[in-house]
Amino acid sequence: MCTIARICIHTILAVELIFYLFFHIYLKPRSNDGTSNGTGTCMRQRRRTSKAIQYRDYGTQRHLLFKRVIERIHARSIMTINTHKDGYIDIDTITSKGKDIHINFKIELDVFLRKWFDSKSNDDGDAARKVLTAIDKGTCNTSMMPNSISTTSHSDLSSDDSEQKENLINATMNITMNSMNTTEDSETNKPPLYEEDLIIFFAWAFFEKHPDDIVPWEKEEMDKMFDILRKDYGVQYPKVPAPASLSANASMNTKRTSVASWRMNARSMTLEDVEAWHRPLLVYICIWILKHVGYVVLLYFGFRRHVIKLDANEKESDSANAMLETNATGSNSKLCYWYLPGGDINSNMSQSQQQPQHRNPILFFHGIAPGGLVFYLPMLINCLVASTSKIQQQPLFLFENPSISISMTFDAPSEEEAVQMVERALHRHGFGGTSSDSGGQGQEQKQGQNQSDITISGHSFGSFQVTWLIKSENIRKRIRKIVLLDPVSILLSEPDVIMNFVYDGGNAKYKRNSDFSVENVQRMVTKLVAGSELCIQHYLRRHFEWYNSELWLEDIPDQAIVHIMLAEKDVIVNAPKVMSEIHRHSKATSINSIYWEECGHGDCITNKELWATVAAAFKSRPKRD
Repeated sequence: MCTIARICIHTILAVELIFYLFFHIYLKPRSNDGTSNGTGTCMRQRRRTSKAIQYRDYGTQRHLLFKRVIERIHARSIMTINTHKDGYIDIDTITSKGKDIHINFKIELDVFLRKWFDSKSNDDGDAARKVLTAIDKGTCNTSMMPNSISTTSHSDLSSDDSEQKENLINATMNITMNSMNTTEDSETNKPPLYEEDLIIFFAWAFFEKHPDDIVPWEKEEMDKMFDILRKDYGVQYPKVPAPASLSANASMNTKRTSVASWRMNARSMTLEDVEAWHRPLLVYICIWILKHVGYVVLLYFGFRRHVIKLDANEKESDSANAMLETNATGSNSKLCYWYLPGGDINSNMSQSQQQPQHRNPILFFHGIAPGGLVFYLPMLINCLVASTSKIQQQPLFLFENPSISISMTFDAPSEEEAVQMVERALHRHGFGGTSSDSGGQGQEQKQGQNQSDITISGHSFGSFQVTWLIKSENIRKRIRKIVLLDPVSILLSEPDVIMNFVYDGGNAKYKRNSDFSVENVQRMVTKLVAGSELCIQHYLRRHFEWYNSELWLEDIPDQAIVHIMLAEKDVIVNAPKVMSEIHRHSKATSINSIYWEECGHGDCITNKELWATVAAAFKSRPKRD
């Protein structure tokens, strides 16, 4: 037995070693598309050779989106000053406090922009600290001096010249203190923010490019953005004080290395390398097993798995074949989902023989989680299946998203493909007469089609798919209810969500009171479980388009009733800010918001005490025209 055990252990270790090498030699470079600009920064725009990234709502007029973001910041700054306890804003007071509002807006704008940046290390400060150590040891000489310290003597500073040492120590201490005072923690002496910083940021945020790759029409759009700041709000940022010897045509990188005071680095998520941590192969195997345990649970409760493909040979997979389907085919035009028919189910009839129910179907999209739907099943079954009689049961669609489920896949459907496949899924089961689906037409014609109203719901990342459906012309008019749990799509253009998930809190990590505070532990768990996983990082940095995924509250269909549920201690979503946006918005009367105190991100999935609230939202009556 001992020999067999040793052989098994050695085999497992050998497999893990092979997987470790495979991860670093192939998978991680593959996740970065194998392209780089030579400085470790991935050139995403080279990957998209077949089709340029499109702004669904703005086309080439990117300045309109920028203007919309700035207008919201301005509205928030007004609200900060003039909101009464009852939520009413006094217009006369706003007019009389114009100067205060302008100052408040500039503060709000500065906070908004700086959160998208990270400060470069202060080289002089680091050098000065080394000098202090060397002086103390008596080994310091002029070759160690920071550039900002000028010395007239090139003699060895380890001599007994106490006056020279004292002057040097004072000068070095000044530099050290200055470097400490220019960190992001300082509220009184922040690193300067230049116009060139904004150019770098705008180039990524609105064009997904580096500044040196911007084409003329994009440059014109960027000029319009600066005009909006300058003409509409009186805000203008200084240019970098570049040396006179520097060429006017110098690249942005050349300018950056030539100016010592230029210390701000703009975040550019989709242009940066994928930052993933290695996970043992055993982790992926366990998640695969866990996912299929979830499949068994879904089958037990009457769900069946289906696959939609965007090809001419599409046909509905039966439950057995669909259970075996994976993304290993390399196709990124496939959608897997679980369907439970509504109404009284005749156990003697197959799903293909059952008539479609004319009750409103519920569509649910999960968030980033190991195994996808599996961790959602207790909440979903409790709220949508077990608590409802079969006769009153609404049809349920549970959509899978392997790209965010810690599955070994780099493929992800685009927004257009995902929406089209959801439409086909509805059409397949008799709920979508406008779909152009050609697959399975015979069966669908037998069942008949109806224009049923629908309820759409998503948790965390799933709120992005909800946003896509709201923007779909075919689906938008049919939405009667929206249920959002810990939504990350609201205020997505604010830095909070991306900084908190992708960058481990961004600048906020420097302001923690304790390394082992509850907030810090939650951030570390989020990073360990999901934020640093290879395929999730690949999806976010190579397939995610924030500008098409943000949910603006004013874009919600008028006929829909909305339930938004937020957690006070959420380390990803800035729940207080989102709640403030709901209250500020004119549609607040149509939005039912729930604010769970002392709860964190995802607690609505695991905390049974919150399920009653979730179930009540799904069972609430939709608005009537």
